[in-house]
This record gives sequence, C-alpha cells and structure tokens, in this order.
Amino acid sequence: MKQKVTALVSTARDYVAWGLLCMFGAFLVFALLFEFTMIGLELSGSKIPTQVGNWFSWTFDGRFKESKGNIFYEEKHVYISTVNNLIKVGPLTNNQNLSLGVKNVLEEALQDKGYSLVSNAWDADMTLDVDIIYFDVEKIKTNISVFHKDENTVIIRMRGTVTKEGKILKEQIVEDGSNEIVASTGIVAVDGKFNSTISRNAIKKTCVLVVSKLF
Repeated sequence: MKQKVTALVSTARDYVAWGLLCMFGAFLVFALLFEFTMIGLELSGSKIPTQVGNWFSWTFDGRFKESKGNIFYEEKHVYISTVNNLIKVGPLTNNQNLSLGVKNVLEEALQDKGYSLVSNAWDADMTLDVDIIYFDVEKIKTNISVFHKDENTVIIRMRGTVTKEGKILKEQIVEDGSNEIVASTGIVAVDGKFNSTISRNAIKKTCVLVVSKLF
C-alpha cells in the first residue's frame, strides 16, 4: 500500500512539473511571436506597437498611477460639484459668499484627509455636494460692574452627499458649532473668507465632520 501511495505521489509530481514546463514553453513561444509581430509592425510603419507600449505603461507602470486604468490607481479624486446655501432666514439667506467660504474649507479638509481635488466630474472618482441648511449666531452680552463682554455662539448644520457615476454612495447631515468671546464686524467677506475667528472655527469643524462622516 505504501509503495502505491509513493508511486501516485511521484506520478503527480511528474504531471505537475510537466504542466509547469508546458505553461512556461507556451508563454515563451507567445512572447517570441508577440515580439516578432511588434517588430514587423514597427518596420512597416504601423502605430500599433506605440499604442500597445503606451497601454502597458499606463496599465502597469507606477509612474502613471494617477490614470484610472493603472493597477496602482487609488480612488482618491474628488470633485466638489455644488455648495448650496439653503438658509431660509437671517442675514446669510442666499449669501453666495458663504457658499464660497464653505467650499474653500471643504477643499482644505479633503486635502488634509489625503484626497486629490479635480476641476471636473469626468476626472473624479466621487462627487461631493453640500447643502448649508442652518447657520445661526447667538450673542450673549454680560455686564459685571465695569466689565463688559460679548460672547457669540455659532451653530451650523450641513447635509453632504457623495455620489459615484450618478449613484448616491452616502448621505449625512451633521451639526457643529463654536463659541468664543469676539469683536467682529461681519461673518463672511466677499472673497469667501470669514471675518471672525468663531465663524471660521465653526465652519471648519462642521466641514471636517462632513468629510469624516462621508469619506
């Protein structure tokens, strides 16, 4: 019985070795035929060898990992499609400067998380849309003898949606805020930059929360 088992094992090893040898031989023959074919096409002035070479580079060369067809490509390209100001009441209703400011902070939050921003949807792996649905500033004045201070509390609520090829991957509503003793002449400037530290902190905290929840 032992001799039969030994013989079977030996035969199996021979078959495996023969199979590997045949596979190697077939691959070698294919490689040689492919090489001769490319040389022939090159000599005939065909553009096919160049196209095939480019395809191999774009697919397997790590230097082209930013191309979607490359095997080292990572889905890290995000396009911020819209930042909508949907605030219904208050001085920031329909304020486009607020949308611009929020978009700037969202870009910073995404880059800090390792994502690359692209300028159009065609180059993106994912698309981000954000709605600003609530922004409120509460002012608390305190008077103690000759001392006086103004404390502002900013509360922000946003809804973020991530889509890929038109399909919603994830949607999240987040809320955050910040409070600080400040002296400010306004919330947001025309270039989208926030005039007060409290507004900047509240926006940044909420944007970071949106990004961390969605990505």
